[in-house]
Amino acid sequence: MNAQNAHILSKLQETQEAVTSLVDAGMTVTNISIEGRVPRIDLQKKPRKKMQVCWKVIRPGKGGGRECEMAALLNGCEVRWMEENYQ
Repeated sequence: MNAQNAHILSKLQETQEAVTSLVDAGMTVTNISIEGRVPRIDLQKKPRKKMQVCWKVIRPGKGGGRECEMAALLNGCEVRWMEENYQ
C-alpha cells in the first residue's frame, strides 16, 4: 500500500472513532471532511458534554446579536459547532 492510501485509511479510522464517541454522547453530526491535515466534524448544536475549546470566532449574527463558531479536538479530529445569540 502506498503512503497516501495508508494516510487516508488512518484518518478515516480516527474520524470513525471520533464520530462514534460523539453519537454515543447524544450529539448530531452534520458533516465530515477528511481533506487536509486534520479531519473536520461539524455538529448540529453545541456539544452536550464539555469539550476543551481550542479556538473560537465571534462575529455579528445574521439577525443581530453575535454568533460564535467554536472548535475542539477529539481523537485527532477538529469538531466544530455554532452558537447563535452568543453572550
